[in-house]
Amino acid sequence: MKKVYMLVHGIALGKGGMTSAMLVRSHYFYNHNIQGDLVTLDYNPDYPEIIATLKKNKMDERTNMINMFQYFDQDSLTGTINDNQTEDSYLQTLETYIKIPKDNTARFFDKDTGNYACYVRFEGNHIKIIDEMNNAKRSKRIHFINGLVSHIEYFNENNKKHYEVFFNAEGHPYLSRQCNAKTGTIGSCFVLSRNKHFANNIELSQYFLNDIVDDETSIICDGPGSFRKILGLENKNVKLFAVLHARHFENWADTKTFKPDLKFILDNADKIDGVITLTEGQKQDIQRDFNIQNIYTIPNFITLNSEPDHTYGSKVVGTISRFSKEKGFDRMLDVAKIVSDLDPTIQFHLYGSGNYLDPTAAKIKKLHLENSVTLKGYTSNPIKTLQDFDLVISASHYEGQGLSMIEAMEQKVPVVAFDIQYGPSDFINDQQNSYLIDDGDINAMAIQIVKALNTPDQLEKMGLQARKDITAMYNPDNIMSKWHNILN
Repeated sequence: MKKVYMLVHGIALGKGGMTSAMLVRSHYFYNHNIQGDLVTLDYNPDYPEIIATLKKNKMDERTNMINMFQYFDQDSLTGTINDNQTEDSYLQTLETYIKIPKDNTARFFDKDTGNYACYVRFEGNHIKIIDEMNNAKRSKRIHFINGLVSHIEYFNENNKKHYEVFFNAEGHPYLSRQCNAKTGTIGSCFVLSRNKHFANNIELSQYFLNDIVDDETSIICDGPGSFRKILGLENKNVKLFAVLHARHFENWADTKTFKPDLKFILDNADKIDGVITLTEGQKQDIQRDFNIQNIYTIPNFITLNSEPDHTYGSKVVGTISRFSKEKGFDRMLDVAKIVSDLDPTIQFHLYGSGNYLDPTAAKIKKLHLENSVTLKGYTSNPIKTLQDFDLVISASHYEGQGLSMIEAMEQKVPVVAFDIQYGPSDFINDQQNSYLIDDGDINAMAIQIVKALNTPDQLEKMGLQARKDITAMYNPDNIMSKWHNILN
């Protein structure tokens, strides 16, 4: 079976588009006898729970995730427990101190000097973390998993991390690395279990990737920040691809300045087998500006679900998205303000998480939209959530493809979106299967929403057409044939 690794720095439950695209791609790869697995490079002790949750509805049972830290953890197991790094050994030490408990935490003080020795957080009857103190300042944080030390972080006098050690499932140290206390940049890395030293995290990641590939492997780099790591592969039989999930221009209205990480990929396109764009428009722009020949357009797969029995008339406008500035939540709320003035019965339900959630909440309050706009949090079942919507709104300033809009239309939920780079104009036939609004025309979008939600019969016809068009345009067999062409 041909093996394809899809590389990204990390995955999380709150991440949407790219993670979903990789998981769906893995599903279709396995269906076509290609082992399509994810590869991640970050340390995340919550990965077992994350993967278990994803396996419930988003992640194919056949899909594996190979994580660099878990890989070296498993590789370093000896069959014996390190008794010096057990919870019991630390509890014995804590018994020698004065304990002042509070809720699920406790502070410990030296019985002879009164010095603040450590702060401990418990989870049930077990230690979760210990913060060791030096002159009442944190010098070390010790993490525990299943009664054993899993990770120790060392801090300087300014409480900035400068070094950390990782321990395997038996409590033995297997990897350590230095950190720049000012910038957080990873410095020297040591794979203790293999007696290896690397100058930085890039070299460590390259070593790991070299260890897991063979002549039958291809790597699809989905995370742009991980691209440098695939350039150091020693096995030249490994095919290398980079997928651009985002617009490569730096600013919304600027087509002369490029995002540094994506520009680095495009400047080094001749060192890999191919660059993949999700839309033909982006491919043409890149060919114009970079003169790249090995560039291909392959849209993301979408999951073709059974046809829903969707009912209209809820007068709910919804979105399922990562909360970030480029997603246009500011202007979405400007639209919502006009809509609520025109028709107070219309509701906006915003699902997702991200670093722009707090500013969005603040603007809802500023515009007095508390009765019209609801922040619903993360949804683990977006397909079910879509059935609550009459219409999906996208106010993004730019997209890589617009996957969340495509998924909505596949579920017979029409979309109202600004005409941006890249994506919406590829699959929206204005007034036929959804609504395409001139970019930035807040009033036009608001008026269209009010009109649409007050004509549910028209919405139903449009939803049927949306599903018909999307299932034809994103037929998985057609997309798979494009992948076969470049992988073979």
